[in-house]
Amino acid sequence: MTKLTRLCPSCRKVFYATNDKDTHTCPNCGYSFVKKRSFQRIPRIVECAFIYRGVRYPAITKNVSDSGVCIEYSFSDEHVPQDAILGFFSRPLDIETPAQMVWVKDVERGKTVAGLKYLQTEKPE
Repeated sequence: MTKLTRLCPSCRKVFYATNDKDTHTCPNCGYSFVKKRSFQRIPRIVECAFIYRGVRYPAITKNVSDSGVCIEYSFSDEHVPQDAILGFFSRPLDIETPAQMVWVKDVERGKTVAGLKYLQTEKPE
């Protein structure tokens, strides 16, 4: 049994959890959540884009899963914040869906990698 460090999405406090469960409960606030990456990520590099506050940002996918996608994009003026709600689409993946930017990481000046979670009840086709 491996102990992992987890960050509670509700109270933002760190706690230890085992890797043998599908859900975790924060001992600090009692919030329960599904552990990360419950779907397999498949490396796939294709063109995509997202719209945030009326601005279209071209991007490329790094990997995809049934629940979301990892993208890389460039920005000049406005950095798209974590937790932003946006419109994501990709013709090669045949998908157009609202999404939430779950995490954001600047990899170099003007270039960002981000994880998006699809915001819909049905799996994208």
